[in-house]
Amino acid sequence: MTRTYSQQSNARIDSLIKLSSKVDLIQSKIDGFEKAVRDGTASGAQLSTIQDALAQCYGNLEKLQFTEIDAVVTGDLITGKGEAKSLRKSLSKRIASLLNIVEGLVNEIKQRRAGESGGNIPNNTKEHIDDKILR
Repeated sequence: MTRTYSQQSNARIDSLIKLSSKVDLIQSKIDGFEKAVRDGTASGAQLSTIQDALAQCYGNLEKLQFTEIDAVVTGDLITGKGEAKSLRKSLSKRIASLLNIVEGLVNEIKQRRAGESGGNIPNNTKEHIDDKILR
């Protein structure tokens, strides 16, 4: 038995599904970068490029969360409220998880690059990651 939602509920649920596709695209990029970092074959220059790309993914995920996902209001819905809230919550959790993965990869890259350069890279703290990501 399929459930029929109001036009407004359907529109919001469709918006969340489209946003999920955007998250899927960013996740596939992160997965590729993760593989390149973890297999250990990337050069220092490649790691630098990957770190920059990861910073871009981080920014894109935050922007998606704060300007698009959080903008989907579910409180006023009646027929599709539960599904819309569930989708939005699921997307928010996925983004939080991806942000943690990106931070971990940036840390790993910094550690690897510090090892190659004799330790001239700053400490791998969250503040340094955020500074690099937000630049």
